Amino acid sequence: MNYVGVGKRFLAILVDSVVALVWTIPLAERVPVGQSTGALAFTLQVNSDRWEIAGLRFLVYCVIWFVYFLVMEATIGATIGKLVTGIRVVRPDGSPIGWRESFIRNALRVVDGIPFVIPYLLGAIVIWASGSEKRRVGDRLGATRVVTKASIGASWTPPPSAPPPGTLPTGAPPAPHSGAIPPMPPPPPAP
Repeated sequence: MNYVGVGKRFLAILVDSVVALVWTIPLAERVPVGQSTGALAFTLQVNSDRWEIAGLRFLVYCVIWFVYFLVMEATIGATIGKLVTGIRVVRPDGSPIGWRESFIRNALRVVDGIPFVIPYLLGAIVIWASGSEKRRVGDRLGATRVVTKASIGASWTPPPSAPPPGTLPTGAPPAPHSGAIPPMPPPPPAP
């Protein structure tokens, strides 16, 4: 598998941040420069306009962001940013992750985001220092890997499907005789 480093992950989060404008813009409030509406806030200043998401709206913003990552990665293995950049989140064997892994890795984005003045700085440092697997804290505790989409097929094949009910898997011993008369073999072909 080809593990993905900081560069492609940064591009993916950048795309996801653009997607997040869908819920960021409606939650933002214009505030006068020098004034703040709350302690917990996401602030953006464009020229003389200052936009802020604070208080309950900040909490709603964070929940939507978390649910976006949780659902996208648990169901298809990638957010929109990861789809665009050709990367996926998988288990160590290359199989798709589930809800548990997605919850753990995304809940720990808070840790990766430290210090919040330079978002994901700790996450980037951990990725750089983690060797060839390039795993952030969320990946380590969630037992996940971020890999290129092209490298998944070579390392993982889905488990074989179960045989239909009433049939024996190949190589299975015959069922014990129940005492009933066995079915007659078909007649030989006519000469």
